[in-house]
Amino acid sequence: MYYKDSYNEIYYEKYGNKENVIVILPGWGFTRPTFYYLIENLSLHNTIYIIDYPGFGKSKYKKENQTILDYANTIKKWMEKEHIKNPTIIAHSFGGRITTLLSGYYKIPIKQLILMDIASIRPKRTLYSRVKTYTYKILKRMFKRNKKIQEKLFS
Repeated sequence: MYYKDSYNEIYYEKYGNKENVIVILPGWGFTRPTFYYLIENLSLHNTIYIIDYPGFGKSKYKKENQTILDYANTIKKWMEKEHIKNPTIIAHSFGGRITTLLSGYYKIPIKQLILMDIASIRPKRTLYSRVKTYTYKILKRMFKRNKKIQEKLFS
């Protein structure tokens, strides 16, 4: 099925017809078939929606150079059109960035959230990890610049 708004035309599929709704938001460049293994099991007890982002799979761009807000707005409008309220969202990578905006910026209530390797959340770095990273970067620069050290080590 297709949904069109002023920016995009997205293709989506619906599986099952149960009360509990799950929306799958794939990562950037991923399409529906990537998640068919999940859909097969989950659709027995849920209604599953999965989309192709504009420019991927069966979806097309209407407007290029979109921001993440444009994508999130399209998903928000699509959810409103489908009367999807309080869903469980399974988000992978780029789908996590969209989900962050849907719940934080647009204040869409989400029943449950399953995040897989998302692009939005960075782990808090400890002092040890920062010192380790900067020490490595400094030593790398020194090593690259000093040919004498390289010759002694590798001769």
